[in-house]
Order: sequence, then structure tokens, then C-alpha cells
Amino acid sequence: MRIKFLSYLVAVSAFTLVGCDSKSAEEYIAAAKVQYQKNDTQAAIIDLKNAIALAPKNKEARANLGKYYLGAGSFVESEKELRRALELGEAKDSVYPDLVKAIYYQNDFDRLILLAKDFTSSDPQVQSSVALFSFLAALKQTDNESDLSNDFSLMLGDDKTLAQVYYEFSQGNLEEADQLLTRFENPQQNHIEKLIVTGLLKAQLKQYAPAISALEQVVNLSPEYYVIQFQLADILINAQEYEKARTLTDQLLKINARSAYANLLMAKIELHDENYKKAFDAAEIAVQNGIDSTQSNLLAGVSAYKIERTESAYKYLSKASKRLPHDHMANRLLVDVKIRLGETENLAEMLEGISGQDAQKSSLLESAAMLKFREGDLEGSKSLFSQAKEGAPDNAVTLLREGLVKLSSGDQSGIESLESAVELDSTLNEAWSLLAQAHMQAKEPQKALAVAKRWQAVNEVDGLVLESYIYQQLNDDTQARGLLDKALSLEPDNFAAMRFLMLLNAREKRFSEARELAEKLITTSDNLDGKYQLVLTLINIAIAQNDMSSVESLFKSLLNEHKDEETSYTLQLKVGLTTLYNYQGEYQKSLALLEPLDDSKDFFVLSALGETYSGMNDFNNAKATFQRLIDAFPRDTRSWVQYINLLNKFNLQRDAVDSAARAELAIPNDPRLTVLSIRALIRSKAIEKAQQKMQAMKAKGNSSPMFTLFEGEIALFNKEYESASKLLTQYYNNYPSWDSAVPLANALAMQDKAELGGKYLVQQTAKSHSKLRNIHYIAEYYAKNGEQDAAGEYYQALLELIPEDFVTLNNYANLAIAQGNTGKAVELAQKALKIQPNSPYAMDTLGWALFHENKYSDALTYIKKAHAELPKNNEITLHLIELLIATGSKDKANGLINRFKPTNDVEKVTLTRLSESI
Repeated sequence: MRIKFLSYLVAVSAFTLVGCDSKSAEEYIAAAKVQYQKNDTQAAIIDLKNAIALAPKNKEARANLGKYYLGAGSFVESEKELRRALELGEAKDSVYPDLVKAIYYQNDFDRLILLAKDFTSSDPQVQSSVALFSFLAALKQTDNESDLSNDFSLMLGDDKTLAQVYYEFSQGNLEEADQLLTRFENPQQNHIEKLIVTGLLKAQLKQYAPAISALEQVVNLSPEYYVIQFQLADILINAQEYEKARTLTDQLLKINARSAYANLLMAKIELHDENYKKAFDAAEIAVQNGIDSTQSNLLAGVSAYKIERTESAYKYLSKASKRLPHDHMANRLLVDVKIRLGETENLAEMLEGISGQDAQKSSLLESAAMLKFREGDLEGSKSLFSQAKEGAPDNAVTLLREGLVKLSSGDQSGIESLESAVELDSTLNEAWSLLAQAHMQAKEPQKALAVAKRWQAVNEVDGLVLESYIYQQLNDDTQARGLLDKALSLEPDNFAAMRFLMLLNAREKRFSEARELAEKLITTSDNLDGKYQLVLTLINIAIAQNDMSSVESLFKSLLNEHKDEETSYTLQLKVGLTTLYNYQGEYQKSLALLEPLDDSKDFFVLSALGETYSGMNDFNNAKATFQRLIDAFPRDTRSWVQYINLLNKFNLQRDAVDSAARAELAIPNDPRLTVLSIRALIRSKAIEKAQQKMQAMKAKGNSSPMFTLFEGEIALFNKEYESASKLLTQYYNNYPSWDSAVPLANALAMQDKAELGGKYLVQQTAKSHSKLRNIHYIAEYYAKNGEQDAAGEYYQALLELIPEDFVTLNNYANLAIAQGNTGKAVELAQKALKIQPNSPYAMDTLGWALFHENKYSDALTYIKKAHAELPKNNEITLHLIELLIATGSKDKANGLINRFKPTNDVEKVTLTRLSESI
């Protein structure tokens, strides 16, 4: 009962409240007008919404609500209500002045112009207002301000003055426009637009305080008119009010984090505050989202340059530079970036475009000269050095590098450049060393020794080390050792002296002493550049001593000392360990060390990882890793060498040719890449092109020990077997490897010396820690060249290691057929087919084995299936012809014979025999 009583009281109270506040639509409209006059726009809007709730078709309420929404900066809602008022019969004269503004502030200028195109009014003030905003819309959408009409005859008073201000502003007459601002008579008429033009104009006049004040008022009056907030943020940046600009831009990014303009503004702010990574990210978002302008590309390019994102810097600065003066800072940065990337196209022209001859330009010219030098363009390099010296004639480093380039081109005036360099800066160690070497190359050892003596007067220890090195080149190791001992007595921890003594000990096979020095250098030296070479030297010494376990322990111990660090030093130690593991065939250990570093961009890490995958015969991962190496170091010859060597290893000769061509484009005039290209061409049987490249290299005075190998392989291709054997034996004796053993074995086999050739293959396989691939090759080599018993031994050994290996089973079955052991052949072929039931090779092998057991019907079934899968395989086709003849289908056999195209002498002989048997 109590619950019912309370409910009754609530109901009565609610009824009483409703009754007390009951208003008509007209009363709400009147109340709204009062609120609006008191500048309480939000209260006025609420009253009008109540009026419309009571009378949805009240055109006055709709028109007034549109007007009040306009005042509150809610332009979309304003247009919606004003159009509804028109639909309900409100007069155009009372709606259009506000409607054109609502559309204008949505930046929909085309629609505004279309709406007002044929509008006329008998009320001059209404006509004036619509004409003003039609003009402003035309101004905002035009690309050519000179085509803008200045006929303001339909405008009155402040409307006309406002139009004149904008017109003069658009024509660049800033002072005239500024004077017109003082002629406004009614500040409240089009108040927002007057504030906007005042802010923008004052900003152009660099009167930032009144500009900011005017636009801040607009933001307060129309907080949803975001265009002005963007413009205000830009002006704050120009006024160096960065904290205010950041606050405002942060607010804009909270509304839309991918906003192109907001990100552009933030990029400017972050660049000023030296937050280059954030600046780059923001500028890139701006470009990606539509602002692909000179400014946005410049911001992205400069930021990328600062964070050493060289490829990105090149991309964006290249785009920005197209619309910038030649002497703009961006073009200097672009030149530097092109040099870093090894990009020489248009480099000389860009450098010419940079005016003056300051130190920075000289530095760029010098860097460009070194790039030309590395590309093999020695004359271009010398020309650029001459230009560099004009801006910095007394730069010792420039003279040093010029000397290097001149000497490399055979120009002995390089010695004069080096003499000038040491005269200017006697502490320039590299200049002393190069000067001595220049005399050695000129076969002037006494002058070289005199240079070392002169250096000793400036730097006794380094001069002694240089003198020792000269004596080593003169094969006077006793004198060299004495000088190194003296140097180390003066400076016991001198890196160069210890290193040369280590190498001298290793050459004289004093491995224990060499190793002691190597370990000391690795554990104590701060010379990071030379440390990786020390790691490799220590590994080579350990191999020579057959004591790799102690080196492994040393590297592990050093890594343990730095277990919480990830530095260049620890990376070098890890790469050293993987080199050791790979040498021993322990690839999984290498992988365990390197896989956590998979995202590394360190050259040696990527190189070692690629070699590990290659050693595991994981071609896809090896290829992907070496491709990453090329992407990261496109101008480093070693990247390309490893990639192309991988393709050669897996007999992808055509790919190797293509990749070598790409490498030569990336790094022109590098003889090492030309040698790789020749090798790939020979192995892809493009002999003529290979010979042309060899002749071109010789014409330039370049040569390579591999030319002997190449000439031997060409002789082998041309069936000049005796000449091939001599050349290939000569090369193998100097450079024994699996790679040089294979062509030598093939040449010997063609002289009925397959057994001797096999010995070379076996010899190299014994040295390898990854033997399976080589053993497969040896077995096939023996089988192909008539050494069937030897081949059988190798196949049997392979099956004992891997009983289910498809290739071994299939190839061994073919060998058993050749040996006449058809029962074993059938057994092996059936096992192979069980492993790969759809393999046409296994079907052919089993069919051929059954043929030799006179089981023609079964044999024909398998070989027909194999031929259907591989109709262009000549070996399978010959087997099918043989079977068709044996089963009496001579017409079918004859049809195949007529279409058959033999590719070698063996096939020609077989085809003749089969033709004669029909």
C-alpha cells in the first residue's frame, strides 16, 4: 500500500511540473530571440529545438535555428535548418545571406557559387551579402588571382570594403589591404570573416601579435571551424611560438591522427625541436595522405637525413629539389645523400649549380671525387679534386686523396700531392704510408725507406712500423722484425706494430707467438675497425694449429664478459664464432647465435647468416639474406659477390649472369664484379660474351688469376680437352678447391682419366665439412664416366647415411641397370617411387628397369606416364621409342623418331641405332 501511495505522489508531482513549464512554440521562439540578444547562443538553440519539437513545420523556428547554428560555428547543422526553412516557405531574402555563409564555412565553394549564380533580391543589403560570399568563394577556388573580378557594384558598406581587402590581399598589395582594414564601420557585421582576413593579412606582414589575437578570437567563436585552427597553428610556428603551436596541433591530431595538414604542422614543430625521428614520421604521414608538396617533401627529406635514413632522404629531397633554387640547402643535402648512396648520375651538374666555393662545397666535391674513384672513373675523379682544391687549397686530406687517385691512374704527380699533404699536416699517418708505397710501386725502395725515416722524426714508433713493413716487402724479415721489436720497446701496446709482428710470425709459421699477439689485440685493443680482421686471423691461426676449441672458448668467454651488451665488438665476436662453426660444419650452432640478430643491419652479421644458410643448402633463406645484404649495402662489392656465388653454387647460371649485370650497373668499373660476370657467362655457355669481357679487362690493364680457370673452362667447352686439362691443373695446383676440382675432373674424364679426376673431387670432399652434396656429385661423376664400381660404392655409402633419400635411390637404380643388376634396379626404383609416387623420373627409371627384365607391358605403363608428364625430356622419349619398337608399335615409334631433336653425341648414336632397328 505504501508503494502505491508513493507512485501516486510522483505522478502528481510530474504532472504539476509539466503544467508549470508548459510553453507554446511561439513563446520558445520569442525566448530564443532574447537569449540570442544576450549572446547566449546555446540557450537560444535549446529554446528553438523545443519550439521545433512542438511545431516541426514552423519555418521561423527553422530559419532562426539555422542562423543561431551559424553563429555557434555549427555550419552543417546551420545549412540543414536553413534549407528546411526554405522548404517550408521561408522567403529567400531572409535565408540566403545566412545559407551562403553556412556553405562557405564548409569550404564547399563550388556549391556556393552554383547556389548564388542566378540569385537576385530587391533588398540591396541581402544582394550585397550574397554577392560578397560569392566573391569570396570565387577567390578561394581560383588558381589565377589575375582572373579574379573586382566588380563590387552589388556590394554595400562593409561588404564592399571586406571584398576590397581580400582583393588587394590576393594581388599582393599588402599595405593597401592593411589600410582598408581601418575603413570598417560595423565591426559586428561579418565579424568572423573580418577577424580571419585581419589575422591572415597581419601574419603576411609579419605582425604576428595582432594576427594571432584575431585568429584566436575566431577559434573561440567557432571552435569547430578547423581550417582556422590549422592556419593559426601555422602562424604560431612562423611567429616561433612553438609551445602554443604544439598544444593546438596536438588537439587537431586528437581529432584525426592521420590528418595530412596537422602532421605537416607537427613535422615543422618537431624539426625545430630537433626531434628528427618524430618529424620524419609526421612529414611522411602528410605526404602519404595527400600533401605531396615541396614543403612536405623537404621536411621529410631533411628529417630523414638527420636520422641517417639515407634512402628516404634521397627519395624526398629529390622530389623537393625540383622546385627549389639550385643553391638551396636541400640541394646540398641531396648531393651529400647521392654520394653516400654511390649515385653519380647528374652529380657534377648539381655541384656546378651550387654557387660559391665554400668549405662545404669543397667537401662535397671531394666526396664526389672519391665516389668517382671507387667507380673506376679516375679522370672524372681527378677533375673533381681539382675543383675541390679551389675552395680549400690547403686541405691536407684533399691532397692525400688526390694523391691516391692520381697514383691509381698511373699519374706519378700523385707523389707531389702526397708530399704537399705531409708538409701541411705531418700528423697525417695515411699520407706517409701512401707516399712510401708510391715509391715502392715505382721501384724506388730507397726513397720509400727515406720517407719512413722522415716520419720517424715526427712519430718515431709509426715511422719504425712503416720502415719494418717496407723491409717485409723486400723479403728482409730479420731487419723487419728488429724494427718492430724496437717500436714495441718504445710503445708496448702499439696496435700497428703488434699486428705486423703477428702477421710476420704467422708467415714464418711461428703460430704460438702469432696467436698470443692476436689474443692480446682482441682482448685489449680499442681499434674496432681492425678487430674483425683480428678475429678472422686468429681463426686462421687456430685452423693451422688444428686447435679450434680453445679459440671457441676464448670467444665465448669474451662474450660472457659482455653478455648484457649488444655492441659492434660483441657482434664481431659472434660472427667470429659462427665463422668457426661454419668451418666445422656446425651450422645449427651458427644459426642459434645469428637468428636472434635476424633484424640486424650489420654487414658481417647478414653475411655470416647467409653463409650459414648456404652451408645448410637452404637456398631460399640464403638468397633472401644475401638480397637483404645487397639492399642494405648496394655499393659494397662483397654483397654482390656473396649473392652471385650462391647462385653459382646452386647452378643457377642464368640468374647469376643477370645478377652480375645488375651488380656492374650498381658498381661500374669494379674488376671483381666483371670477373664474376665472366664466370657466370662461361657456365651459362655464353662463351663469346665471356671472351669479350676478358679481352676488355686485359685492354684496360686488368687481370685476374681466375683467367687461367676461365681459359681452361672455355677450352673444355670447345672440346680441347688436353689444353683444358693443362690450364685447369695449373689453376688447381695454385688454388685447390671444390670449384676448381669439378672442371678439372670433367676435362680428365674426357681423356679417359675419370679415375684421376675423381681423386681430385675426393680430395676436396675430404676437406669439406658439408660432404653430402659433394658425394652425390662424385657418385654421378663416376657413373657418367664409366667408373661404375666406384659409383656404386658412393651410392651405397649415401644410402647407409640416408636410406630414404629419393635422389640417391633413383640414381643408384639407373646405375644398377647399367651394371646389369636389374633385380636390384627394380628394388631401388620401387623404393624411390614409393617416396615420390608422382615423379616422372622415378616412373621412367622403374619402367626402364622392368624393360631390361623383359616385362614390357609394365614397363610401357610407367614410361608412357613419365613421357606424358615430361614430353620434351629426351632420355624418357628414347626409352619410350625403344619400348614401342620392342612391343611392335613401330609406326608410333617412327613418329617419335621423326620429331626427336638430339642435343648431344650420345643421343645421336642412340637415335641412329633405333632408326635402323625399325
